Amino acid sequence: MHTQPIFKTITLIIVVLLLAIPAFAQEMMSNLPADGVYEGWCSPVAVGFEVPAGNNYRLTNLRAALRHMNDDSLTLVLYRDNDGLPGARIATISTQTVTSDAIYDFVPGDEVVLEGGQTYWIYADASACNATWDDLGEAQPSGAFSVIGYVRQTEGWVDATLNGHLMPAFALEATALNSDGTPLLATDGEDAGA
Repeated sequence: MHTQPIFKTITLIIVVLLLAIPAFAQEMMSNLPADGVYEGWCSPVAVGFEVPAGNNYRLTNLRAALRHMNDDSLTLVLYRDNDGLPGARIATISTQTVTSDAIYDFVPGDEVVLEGGQTYWIYADASACNATWDDLGEAQPSGAFSVIGYVRQTEGWVDATLNGHLMPAFALEATALNSDGTPLLATDGEDAGA
């Protein structure tokens, strides 16, 4: 009988299918608008957010509403917190060429793990003032992660609200991780995004 080759083939198909299923990424916070209102500013800006204690998370995507003035690139960078301001740079999330007012996906090229109970800053670094992070007004991001503030870079970091700057528009997607670094499945316990 030839059951062993069939069993191996079926096992291989199951393994391939399981590897092809995307990780269980959830939107952890967002203030993206239903319609695009693109009113970005030139001053580099960073948004601080806190990851809830309990689980670490793998950053899978950061969607940002960007304003186009001339074709230019914009890079999103992740920093550790340093007493309520961006501290040490820990990862470049990715770079996009901005060719129109739109929402752009910034998918990390390397694994970026956000530790539970820690605070981070996302910084939008444009090579010139031709691409900016969209300024949506008073819309504060909501979700399992919480925003602690946003600052802009002039001569050092200053509170962005002091000059009438408003919250940039974005959505952060991440996958909750078990203590061994594998994705936390909904059946592993409580909902990681809650």
